[in-house]
Amino acid sequence: MKTRKEQMESDSLDGYNNFIGDDTDYRNWYAAPLGQSRDSEILEQVNFKVGLEMLGGESDTVRVERYGHWACGWIEQVYVKPGSDAFGIAEDIVEQLANYPVLNEAALSEAEFNDYIESWSNYYESDFIKGLVDKFNLSDEAEEALDSDKIRDLYESLVDDVYETRSDGCYCFINEAVENCTVDHLSDILGTYIAGLVKAVYSKALLIGSPDIFSETLRCYWDDNVDPDVQILETLT
Repeated sequence: MKTRKEQMESDSLDGYNNFIGDDTDYRNWYAAPLGQSRDSEILEQVNFKVGLEMLGGESDTVRVERYGHWACGWIEQVYVKPGSDAFGIAEDIVEQLANYPVLNEAALSEAEFNDYIESWSNYYESDFIKGLVDKFNLSDEAEEALDSDKIRDLYESLVDDVYETRSDGCYCFINEAVENCTVDHLSDILGTYIAGLVKAVYSKALLIGSPDIFSETLRCYWDDNVDPDVQILETLT
């Protein structure tokens, strides 16, 4: 580990030449291998959090220095006081990271899953729905009727790998899911909407007595023996 002074004494863009502030109180403290920025990947964020917890959090011997940065918005760096218990723990963290880059696998897995859930809610769910609408030419009414509680379950059933954590964040395999989706799958998440259409067509057939509407095909739909064609049902209602 380097001291704060050793870390900053350079002509680089991140050295004292571009530092505004006073670090006199901790200039001889050591920089633990724990830092993060606005642009940090999940692994770096998790290691920062877990490592800081291993050090017991901020204290008289553990300091988190926070400052703005010209390129990545902001930076947080952990420093430990020389000769302290925290310094010994920081040395253990250095050794641990040298052998394996993850301080806590469970914490990393949880963070990646939470990122997937957030990414899904923010944009992947709408991307998946758009893909289904385009593939099956769904009406606006059918799109609105898609069961949001089942959409993610459907997506996850259609792909081998649900998500992948990449350097730029979570990636979902939307194109693969849309390609693998069939009418049978779609009927499962449009169940309530389809049932309503079937009832509407059935009622209309009874009211007007039309054999063309109340056909054997619709009897099959009513008996739930085949998967209904949503577009045909919408046309008949």
